[in-house]
Amino acid sequence: ASARMAPQPTPESEAERLVRRAVRALEDEDIGPADIALRRFAKQSNEHVLALFDPLWLQLANQHAQIRLRALQLVSQLWDRSAAFRHVVLGHLAPDYLQLVIGDESHPLPK
Repeated sequence: ASARMAPQPTPESEAERLVRRAVRALEDEDIGPADIALRRFAKQSNEHVLALFDPLWLQLANQHAQIRLRALQLVSQLWDRSAAFRHVVLGHLAPDYLQLVIGDESHPLPK
């Protein structure tokens, strides 16, 4: 009987798992095991760094302030270390920023 190999997780599913673990890990240390695992994953490739963006972005909208803070800390760490991550963050911020500054039909600028 041949042993079945478990399918390899996709970078996206692994990123989701690592982010979920890291934002919920409220270690007393500055850098805990969950952070180390996330950093190790990110160092493997730009594809891995980019896979971390969506799960982190979603956590920034979490109702729990501590989770939002942890997500922001992780975004900051990746921002410092990865040009690819900076580009994807700026790509998402620019349209939101423009909408906030310029307004839209439902929220026009004052006259």
